[in-house]
Amino acid sequence: MRASLTPMQIKVYGFIRQYRAEHGTVPTNQEIATGVETTSANAHRIIKGLTARGYIIPGPPRTWRSYTLVEDHENVNPMMGVHSAATDFVRKHRAFMDAVESGQDTEDMGHEVQQALKKLTVEVGENV
Repeated sequence: MRASLTPMQIKVYGFIRQYRAEHGTVPTNQEIATGVETTSANAHRIIKGLTARGYIIPGPPRTWRSYTLVEDHENVNPMMGVHSAATDFVRKHRAFMDAVESGQDTEDMGHEVQQALKKLTVEVGENV
């Protein structure tokens, strides 16, 4: 079962659905920001939250308009949240290990890795 959405996530998800219906593609972060009157950085954060909650399926990294919406919430793959959490954990762990190898301060990164691992553990637990 996926987590519920915040009011702003609901607003952004609705905007994305409407934009896609009108334009045939999903909006960029800047178009979302303009459409819901927020910043592009906040739009990006909200998209990450929608992805983590299983409402959006991410596309390849560093590509615009590369995500898709999960329209039929009854047919959502329950492992999608696990995949998203695992991807986040691996990305943060790799960045942490790169920082360790280059001698950078890793205290904050270590906390991020721990939080990502906790999130992954919760997702796996919900889907076992």
